[in-house]
Amino acid sequence: MKRERMRIGRSPSGRSGIVMSGVALAAAAMLALSGCPQPDSEKSGAAELSQIKVGDITADKIPTAITKAEWDAAGEYLTDYAGADYTATVIVAQASDLQNALIQVTASGGAAVKFADASSTAKPEAGFDANKTRTLANNGILYIQVTSENGSNVRYYRVQIKTMNSVSTVSVIKVAGIDAVLGTPGPAWDDSAITAGTAAISNALKTSAKVEVTKTAAASTVKYAKVTGAGAPAFDTNDTFTFADEDLIYVEVTAENGQNKSVYKLEIQIGRIAELSAIAIGGRAAQSLGTPGDTEAAAAAGVFLANAAQPANGFAVTVTPVDAEAVVKYAKGNGSAASSSYTAAVITSGVYTFTETFADGDFLWIEATAANGTAKKYYKIPVHLQQSAVIKWGQPGIQASANKYIDPLWADAAEYRISKAGGESPDYTGTDTRGIAKLYWDEDGVYVYVDVTDATLSTAPAGTADSHLNDSVEFFINEDPEPANNGTYAGRGSQFRVGAHGEKSGDAAAQVTASGWQKDDESGYVVIFKAPWRYKVAYPLAGDKKIGLELQINACSANGTREGVVVWNNVAHGNYQNATDFGAATLDLNGHVLVENAKDPVISVQPKGKIYTSTTDTAEALTVTAASQDGGTLTYQWYSNTENSYEGSAEEISGATTASYTPSIASEGTAYYWVKITNTIPTGPNVGNNTAVIQSGRAGIIVSAVPLVEKITAGGSNVPVYQFTPPAGSTWSDYKKLTFTVLVAEQGSYDNTGCRAYIVGNYQASDFGSTGRWNKQSGWNDARLVNINNGAVVSAILGSPGLNVWKTMESPIVIADIPSAQKDSAYAEATYYPAAGATGPFYFGLGLTVNPNGNPTQPTITYYIKDVALEKENGDKLFADDLMGSTSAGASVGQLHCNFSTSGVTQRVLEAEPAQ
Repeated sequence: MKRERMRIGRSPSGRSGIVMSGVALAAAAMLALSGCPQPDSEKSGAAELSQIKVGDITADKIPTAITKAEWDAAGEYLTDYAGADYTATVIVAQASDLQNALIQVTASGGAAVKFADASSTAKPEAGFDANKTRTLANNGILYIQVTSENGSNVRYYRVQIKTMNSVSTVSVIKVAGIDAVLGTPGPAWDDSAITAGTAAISNALKTSAKVEVTKTAAASTVKYAKVTGAGAPAFDTNDTFTFADEDLIYVEVTAENGQNKSVYKLEIQIGRIAELSAIAIGGRAAQSLGTPGDTEAAAAAGVFLANAAQPANGFAVTVTPVDAEAVVKYAKGNGSAASSSYTAAVITSGVYTFTETFADGDFLWIEATAANGTAKKYYKIPVHLQQSAVIKWGQPGIQASANKYIDPLWADAAEYRISKAGGESPDYTGTDTRGIAKLYWDEDGVYVYVDVTDATLSTAPAGTADSHLNDSVEFFINEDPEPANNGTYAGRGSQFRVGAHGEKSGDAAAQVTASGWQKDDESGYVVIFKAPWRYKVAYPLAGDKKIGLELQINACSANGTREGVVVWNNVAHGNYQNATDFGAATLDLNGHVLVENAKDPVISVQPKGKIYTSTTDTAEALTVTAASQDGGTLTYQWYSNTENSYEGSAEEISGATTASYTPSIASEGTAYYWVKITNTIPTGPNVGNNTAVIQSGRAGIIVSAVPLVEKITAGGSNVPVYQFTPPAGSTWSDYKKLTFTVLVAEQGSYDNTGCRAYIVGNYQASDFGSTGRWNKQSGWNDARLVNINNGAVVSAILGSPGLNVWKTMESPIVIADIPSAQKDSAYAEATYYPAAGATGPFYFGLGLTVNPNGNPTQPTITYYIKDVALEKENGDKLFADDLMGSTSAGASVGQLHCNFSTSGVTQRVLEAEPAQ
């Protein structure tokens, strides 16, 4: 279409304006009528939305748009654009509203709109189209593409589609704090599908009783109604009532969508509670109360296992009923019924007490009568007394399995029956598996002989994997003389296993001497083995010493198929899980005199490595602090080596025979020093080895003509470890801040770099406790002290560019009562600190990290570090002990490579201090 040119001139009024000729006006009119497109320069570049609706529901907002550049750069996923700013939400009442839903939007004038849907943050696979009627998925994402009229601008809007929750159920209803039995709900109070539950409470709780509901869906709403007799409930939000027996309480739950409802009906039962909450025998709670019955015959047995000897006058028993108004009586009997009439127990403050003497395997029967005098419950608890053994000193021989050798000495040993079903399978009722055990001991270990009756013997397995699933005998031991005080194996307990054919597995299997074979009549098998004392240094052997032990037979029908276990003592718990509930044994010297050996000295302070500058420094003495455990005399001999090893070119240092030694620093290089400490006791007829020798840790002494500093190459979230040993009289609370000096050698940007300090407290378990160095042993992350600086602050401190310039960084020291606001917020609830009075040594993980979360995709950072110190308020500094040249000066943390996560490695080497 040809256009008439416009000209700009003066209007009759003299004002400037656009003057068109009559031909031009006519042409313009024709242009408007013909719909001929306008030039692109006159079309809008806007691509905005001002309203989004799905069906009748308007989105909660107009989200921040995703630009085309952002959309294209995001690849297959839009993870970075899934946050609240980029996402609007439309919530419809129910799933059917998402079927053929009409999408209505208001966009910039002339803009083209298309739609697509996807799941999560994935881009739509099918692409965009103009179809406004779509079937959407609950929790799916609707994307709206808006293209400006002139095509220059494309934006994408993200809308999450949800349906209102239709769940109207509850998981728990409590009446006066007591869990109710829910019954089956229905959609309305008078629906035939409802079956009534029960809410049993005591007379004391019937007044102003609160009804509490745990909803399955948080958005649902709850109403209540109480009905006495017959009648329709009147629901409201009141949840507190005064009840009479047989009242009904209705609970109406309405789902978020307002359409789905569930009504629960509960019968209130007052004074009918006959259940018990606890039974304790000899101060120890029954491991299980079993299931009570309305009659004796209906009761299912619980379990009680004693872990202490029964007093001469019997065990004190306490029985606690759920309702303090219930009446408790007791009797003894077998597993079928009480053998006599029930005796009333004495009640004090709602707890019944009495004293009773039990034989192993007796049943304690309890009759509990509710306050209404009608409802009754019966409980039966089998009482398993702690088994005891006396183990005589003796040394029976053990030969190869093929010899089937049984030393005649075993004929004189006491027998102990392994016949109780228990351990991990308390319901095992197999009667074809049982055993007779005999025991001896000597200074090296315990000898165990077990004759097993088992008609279904499995074959010898090819390996030791899952060896507990093959016919075998297990021997558990707790060398602590107070086994009842210890629930774990750590440092005191062991588990040994020998299979029916002599296979060894479990703890220290290589130290076990064993044989095993099937009996000639195929009625079972015999195992004979010797298990070592593993902790006799901590818990020395002696006549009449008490230990804990357990014997267990794994009853298997075939390899890999265990039917159950049979035990000597522990019917209640898995023996492999704890060392508390073993039987008790006493070591009998049987006329033997124990040989006494000198004990190893104990080192409390190790020699510490140090870095020296030969031109300016003066050597300090290496010092060790040690003590004898048995009153012996300690002597010392120092050694040196050019290698970090006790072997190789190690040399004895002439004349270095005291607890300290001052090394020479006249020559440059690295040398390693340690001391051999000998404890000597007097010789005598009952003394075996009268000397015991240990070596200290090696202390590295590094001598350089120029000052040396640590060069750190850090990856991920790793940082090197430093140790501080405060002088006598100083405690953790004396130090106010942690400082160090750092020089960043090469890093394009440290915006993602954090500077961290951690208290490292998980190296020596003996350092923890009320008298130790820390108030709690914890893992690496839980021992976080503070996040000294984030990347932005690090960048500001180091300066820009900040490379090759020494900068000092510091962090306030915290004690146990530090305000939460000062803690690293990421670990504010899980961080543990040394107590204010702790005396050290203190270990710190300290330095720069590439990424606080240990992102392995981040590059490494190289920096130098020096002058790591704790500082007092007056400015006095305690410098960190140097761990670089030592493998033991800082206990077990003297390491050149610190791997505290899998995301990277922190490498530490020594270099001359870089010039700025």
